[in-house]
Amino acid sequence: MLLKLTLASVLCSSACSFGQVSLPAGEHQATINGVKLWFKVAGQRRRAKSPALFLHGGAGYNSYSFEKTIGAQLEGHVQIIYLDERGSGRSERPVNRDYAMTTLVQDVEALRRSLGIQKLSLMGHSFGGTIALEYASRYPEHVEKLIVLDGAADMPATFSLWEKQIEQRYPAEWHSTLDSPAGSALKRAEASHDGCAIAKAEFSAEMTTLQKADGQTFHDWQQFHSQGPLQQQRAMDQVGEVQGLCFSLD
Repeated sequence: MLLKLTLASVLCSSACSFGQVSLPAGEHQATINGVKLWFKVAGQRRRAKSPALFLHGGAGYNSYSFEKTIGAQLEGHVQIIYLDERGSGRSERPVNRDYAMTTLVQDVEALRRSLGIQKLSLMGHSFGGTIALEYASRYPEHVEKLIVLDGAADMPATFSLWEKQIEQRYPAEWHSTLDSPAGSALKRAEASHDGCAIAKAEFSAEMTTLQKADGQTFHDWQQFHSQGPLQQQRAMDQVGEVQGLCFSLD
């Protein structure tokens, strides 16, 4: 059962240790920057260790698959906060469609403040790793540890590199894309010298090329990501837990 989280429900007095609050386990919702965000607290809290906030990839994915696989192995060592970012998973979609990196970083900071946590151990996967890096650069005083799993420190540079790799692997399909609307959009973005616009246009052109080069794989990828969170959860449940993983968080 979801618990409507308020600041009063998580602040503590005698339950606090080393300046940190005792977080209630389970699923919660909190209205952060005008958007209802879903998160879950699980795992064992060790004395003098900050909780780990997991930021999933995407953008637009969710924290469920990590929770059911690697997260399940980590919870015996550390308390984890699984967050579904705005517009993702079980969190609300913002009416104003604000998914700017600065907003995503501010969501993390606002959640930290609302929970009364002085420092976080950030763990970001893929796009979540980029958010974690951005947060750490802006709020280093609130980061105890930073773990980046397959993330990118520079998204425009990452998409540019990916573009070169796709062009080398699928030259015919890539040049066909350049003559399509996606290619025209890429040329306009490059002429604007706007790094974010270029990255978005490159990603669109790359997806168009992959669809031409390997239609079945692209179709399967689209089918999975077009499903709702519950359908994705059922699909992940079929995978089962990852066994035999060993982690050292000391």
